[in-house]
Amino acid sequence: MGVQLGHKGTTLEMTATPNKIINLKSDFCNKYGQSLSQDTFILKAKRQVIEFPSIQPFLKNMPFVSFVL
Repeated sequence: MGVQLGHKGTTLEMTATPNKIINLKSDFCNKYGQSLSQDTFILKAKRQVIEFPSIQPFLKNMPFVSFVL
């Protein structure tokens, strides 16, 4: 499974200017419930998700008319 043998793979680079940044930082400890608002955080990992908007159908009615003599 995967790519064919001999195929050189590539990695999609992250963009420097995303449309939205969501900081995944908790304000409290999940185990003890203590506040983390005064604590210092370090960046552990970054992930970029590409979302495509859902495709909406565009419906057209095209009545055919003919000339009557």
